[in-house]
Amino acid sequence: MATKTEKTTEAENESSAKPKVKALRVRAFNDHFRRAGITFNKEEQIIKLIDLTTEQITQIKSEPMLAVSEIETDE
Repeated sequence: MATKTEKTTEAENESSAKPKVKALRVRAFNDHFRRAGITFNKEEQIIKLIDLTTEQITQIKSEPMLAVSEIETDE
């Protein structure tokens, strides 16, 4: 069972944790591929949704030449 000190430390760590932001993890199946004004390659890129327009998000997520997953990352 956690002691009062351990519980306090856990609560402090949670409150001081950086906020998470939604992002896309994207990589191209080719060495070089452009979509939505962004160049992608086989290396994974993390792009925060706040940095993209709704149209760009739609274009990237619907592109079959890109591997895309939604994630949460530190701000």
